[in-house]
Amino acid sequence: MNQETTGRNCRLGKAQRAQHRGGLLGTLRFAQPTWLLLIGLFAASMAAASDPINFYAATTAPFAQPGGGSLQIDSLKGRPAVINFWATWCPPCRQELPLLVKAHKRYGKQVGFLGLAVEDNAEFVGEYAGAYGLKYPIAAGREPAIALMQALGNEKAGMPYTVVLDGEGRVVYSKRGLVTAKDLSGALAPLLRP
Repeated sequence: MNQETTGRNCRLGKAQRAQHRGGLLGTLRFAQPTWLLLIGLFAASMAAASDPINFYAATTAPFAQPGGGSLQIDSLKGRPAVINFWATWCPPCRQELPLLVKAHKRYGKQVGFLGLAVEDNAEFVGEYAGAYGLKYPIAAGREPAIALMQALGNEKAGMPYTVVLDGEGRVVYSKRGLVTAKDLSGALAPLLRP
């Protein structure tokens, strides 16, 4: 008897189905402006997410340079740049440094280079960079570097992390992990004047 009752309660007659559909459609008609608003907000957020990130707008905290003072990031403005986030304790970062030295020798007259160490001891970072032959500007700052990496799209702050900027400071290429000569030449080629 329970099965029959349950069965009858679950089945709707024609009149009940029509009333139920009207109620559902009425609810959907009422909710339509809300759905359109949500869809519009989602589309706007997706469009904003696809806009290039501007490095100069994302850089808010100072970075310490070896020998004292703060890094003047504005010195990179107006030309393409390669920004590399690294650390002395990061084996892949150390593996990548000789490639960056070669890239700087090759592109340094047309492209700005900057090494941002995810460490607080700028003096140690300077000595370390000197041992690897880094001739481009370097700076250190653990917390500011992590925050900047995250603002540039590297949410997990994994390293090494390399970004290439156009002359306006927009990120046109980024890679978490070892960057290759092919990666850099491919990212820089459209930005360099013939």
